[in-house]
Amino acid sequence: MNLLSFGEIIWDSYGDSYTIGGAPLNLAAHYAIQGGDAWLASAVGNDVLGTRATEHIKALGLKTDYVSVLDGLQTGECVVTLDEKSVPKYNILENVACADAYDLIAQNYPKIKLILITQGEMGSTCYDCQNKKIYTCKAEPVTAVSTVGAGDSYGATFLTQYLKANDIMLSMALASKVSAFVVSHQEAIPNDTKEFIKSVVPT
Repeated sequence: MNLLSFGEIIWDSYGDSYTIGGAPLNLAAHYAIQGGDAWLASAVGNDVLGTRATEHIKALGLKTDYVSVLDGLQTGECVVTLDEKSVPKYNILENVACADAYDLIAQNYPKIKLILITQGEMGSTCYDCQNKKIYTCKAEPVTAVSTVGAGDSYGATFLTQYLKANDIMLSMALASKVSAFVVSHQEAIPNDTKEFIKSVVPT
């Protein structure tokens, strides 16, 4: 079976050191490594990191037919810094090339209103297809016990809150809190989930 993985290509920048990633790329790469045919639908800038990304993707065995190279936008990058306790902080740069891939989906499927992407400890991104605006939200700091159910709880919270308040940033912030709560438990649906949600979500 062929796989088409859609989403961002992001370089994690640690000063002078760079590592390539992004959940869609990682998924496609692991699929290709295990013998599958995988394509990546994304975009990179017409810059040094974009060239390196394309070369790296090809080396992983991925098809690049749907990876666009765009002038005027830089390749996706997340700047990782360490505080005085060596705790990493993530700053995902906005208005980068992979955002154009969101636009492509929005143009082909005009009824889509929002595209929501969770990125674990790197936070989350929401693309407003109607207004062509990108929103980012940092992940809540948490000691992870299990990440099972993290994205599910995030998505469910975002949807319920957005339908109530029509506020993207508020919905993302609340979804991050609920997701962090789930991550701090072994169960995907902790017994006291309802009580926690009541304590953080406005009525």
